[in-house]
Amino acid sequence: DDLNFSYDDWDCATDTAICSNSFYSVGVTVVAAASGVPPSYLITATPLSNQAADGVMTYSSAGVKTRTVGGVNVGW
Repeated sequence: DDLNFSYDDWDCATDTAICSNSFYSVGVTVVAAASGVPPSYLITATPLSNQAADGVMTYSSAGVKTRTVGGVNVGW
């Protein structure tokens, strides 16, 4: 399924790289690189309210995925 921002009640701030709905807050951090090298990024999904047990999930431009619950990476 495609992500449907209006159906899923996503709210994206125009001056930040953060979108949220009643379940998650999702942000993107871009790290600049040396000239000629593509920038890297980290996408972080922080659970809200009833989703807290899911833990904080991250995905990096290097393909590294984590899901941290109680400070422990429990994997996806």
